Amino acid sequence: MKRFFIIAVILWLAGPVMSAVTMSADNDFPGVVAIYYSSDTTINAFGLELSLSNGARFEDIYNYFTGDSNGTRAGYGIFLDIVSGIKISPAGEVLDWGIPVVGPNSVGAAGTGMGTDKIILEMGALYSEGNEPALSGLLCKVAYSGPECSLTIAGNSRRRNIVLQNSIEVTGNMPVSIPLMSTECFPSDHPDYNQWAAVGKPDCWCYPRQCLGDTNNNKGVGDYWVSSDDLEVLLAAWQKKYSQMAGQTHNGIPWICADFDHQIGGGPKLQYRVSPFDLNILLANWNQTNKPDPNCP
Repeated sequence: MKRFFIIAVILWLAGPVMSAVTMSADNDFPGVVAIYYSSDTTINAFGLELSLSNGARFEDIYNYFTGDSNGTRAGYGIFLDIVSGIKISPAGEVLDWGIPVVGPNSVGAAGTGMGTDKIILEMGALYSEGNEPALSGLLCKVAYSGPECSLTIAGNSRRRNIVLQNSIEVTGNMPVSIPLMSTECFPSDHPDYNQWAAVGKPDCWCYPRQCLGDTNNNKGVGDYWVSSDDLEVLLAAWQKKYSQMAGQTHNGIPWICADFDHQIGGGPKLQYRVSPFDLNILLANWNQTNKPDPNCP
């Protein structure tokens, strides 16, 4: 019977030491960041904290290894936080290895998880001698959403940071931070960004002609970008506060799309999102074939 060893589930306490272990990340396109590791000796387990700044949120995790390392494939596929909860069929086949993200109900993990700005990863290797994971490679990919931000990779001391084959705990180059691209359609340096955020970050404000009176990013009858369809949305939202408009639509178009000037009208007491200022913008561009030229946001 082949004997397997899972190392770093329970270890003798050892203080962090210096080692040639590095964590890194690549953000090749908005919304996805790849997490890499490199070491001069075999790593048996990772206990990591990934955090995002500036209000960004984690959405998903994928491209991680599952199962034991063997002569065919190798990696960190034992997720120590749920090792007792792996789903196994009556025939002994593993049906679900779970995911490497520590659950928010685990010790020291409250407030973390998908949909928040921090996740904890706990990943171990199960292998026989000679089938160790590679000394470097991709650990996983993580999806995120939000404005431009920074990803910080740090060790989780409760979960022993990074544990080497000799049971020594290390932190390597952590914490390490890298900038990430925005996944939002509205640029964070736009002067109207705060207004956009205040009204729920509507996608329609990112249409190339929305600030010129186009609510639906479609040409109407006569190839008019600004026409009766847009007027109907404006009339539905006319002189209403955002609290009255939130979630409301006309023919599937959110009322807030008629806020062309991205400002509050009617003074501090009335606080209308759609007011005569927006009507003037619509009228200035009304029924112009192939006009206005796009210049939003």
